[in-house]
Amino acid sequence: MTSKIIKENCNLENVSDRTIRRTINRIGFSYKKVKQSLILTKSHKLRRVELAKKWLEGSHPWNMTCFSDEKKFNLDGPDNWSTWSDESRIIYRNKRQLGGGSVMAWGIILPDGYVHLEKIDGTLTAQKYVILLSKVVPKLDREFGPKKYYFQQDNASVHTARQVREFMTANSIQILDWPARSPDLNLIENVWKMLSDIVYAGRQFENKQDLWRAIREAAEDINENKKAQTSNLYKDMPKRLVEVIEAKGATIKR
Repeated sequence: MTSKIIKENCNLENVSDRTIRRTINRIGFSYKKVKQSLILTKSHKLRRVELAKKWLEGSHPWNMTCFSDEKKFNLDGPDNWSTWSDESRIIYRNKRQLGGGSVMAWGIILPDGYVHLEKIDGTLTAQKYVILLSKVVPKLDREFGPKKYYFQQDNASVHTARQVREFMTANSIQILDWPARSPDLNLIENVWKMLSDIVYAGRQFENKQDLWRAIREAAEDINENKKAQTSNLYKDMPKRLVEVIEAKGATIKR
């Protein structure tokens, strides 16, 4: 809601934008950037609490659960890229027109901390998602045994498409019942943060090939040197659930 919009909606043709802003400031309002956030309805919160209690009371086997998600990496780097600098220096980073392109990755994290990534070309469809799943199911079966593990995914339409459901059923994959709008409970979100920190580290990329290579190298770095850190995320899951219950279903900081 800008001063211009207020002027138009209140039919203040003879009042300047400056006068409107000064008046709004005087009555205690300020112009601020709107934060992006997932808005949780009452039903969302109730469902989050319901599942959190169910998982805690039932001692859900997180050590037999794989978490998955998709993530977009931009050539320009993350939107919140920041750096320490002396006050007199103005820092710029190259901002390409139309965002400059991006790479979409799909990944899963296993209880031992291993991170598996696949590149998504174009828009993710149910057919493409089945192909991605077919690449990791043999590994999961070897790791845990058929029908022995739970697979977490969010409730995006591509994940719940008929073709995907049929694949899951045919391969006896147990889908973890998951509350909507709950990235704060998905352990792989922490992995995406780790990957981004390694991938960018003050860098930008000229093309998608270089960016994807950096993403793969970052995943290899995590698997070789940081598996203890990623596997420890699983130990944190019960604490997250307690925090969700205490927050009455509201989003928690992770």
